[in-house]
Amino acid sequence: MTAEPDAAPFAARPAPAPRPVVLNVAFWLAMVLALISLTIAVLFVIGPRLLAERGQSLAAPVPARDSAAAPSGGASGQALGATSSAASASPASPPSSDVAGLQSRVASLEARDGRILDAASEALAVSALSRAVDQPQPFAQTLSAFAKVLPGAAVATLTPLALQGAPTRTELARSLDDLAARVAAEARAPAQGASLPSRLVYALSRLVSIRQVDPAGSGPDAIIARAEIAANAGDIEGALSLLSRLPASTHAALAGWREAARRRVAIDQAVAGLQADALADLAVARSSPP
Repeated sequence: MTAEPDAAPFAARPAPAPRPVVLNVAFWLAMVLALISLTIAVLFVIGPRLLAERGQSLAAPVPARDSAAAPSGGASGQALGATSSAASASPASPPSSDVAGLQSRVASLEARDGRILDAASEALAVSALSRAVDQPQPFAQTLSAFAKVLPGAAVATLTPLALQGAPTRTELARSLDDLAARVAAEARAPAQGASLPSRLVYALSRLVSIRQVDPAGSGPDAIIARAEIAANAGDIEGALSLLSRLPASTHAALAGWREAARRRVAIDQAVAGLQADALADLAVARSSPP
């Protein structure tokens, strides 16, 4: 009997398990670098496109989104989109009538303020000018300083008067008192070819002042007395009117006084007219509706 080889010990021995493959560190490092490179590529290529699309979606107006959703909602969606579009557009563009009204209101206010400023400037100039003309000195420099805000006609009237000025009303009254005796004597001057006694009386009156100071009379002495009273009261216009009734023989003695008095009257009248016009203009400017 042949003996079969004993194979049991060999068959019972298991086959060795396969050993797992262990990747080294270099492989994993390469994988990490590849992943980082892929991420950077995605950010630089796809990222700008995504940002651009998001910016366009944010900048798109609301009516566009409403109109895009309109097909799913039918006709009601379109009507809702149109209503929201009109509502969003109306605050951005106010009606043209409101804008025109606002512009008109602003222009009216500016014009009113300009009129008030011009009237106030004229009133201040007239006030300064009135103080200057109250002095006996020339006032050409003051008139020139305010000529731009004063009416041209008044400046033209005052310019020749400003170069010389005029005595004050008080000074004119005082100088008329000093002239009264001489004027009274000249009023009694005899006519050409008068008698010798008349000429002697006239010569004596020039040396010794003999006057009738009763203002109630009608002779030259009474006229001169009334003119003095008027001048001392500040009524230079009345004094000039009275003195014009005296005989022609007194004209030479009164020539200088009359010329100075007429300048004073003309200056005062011109400035009084300027004051009245300036106050009237200021009142009108203030009362005008805005």
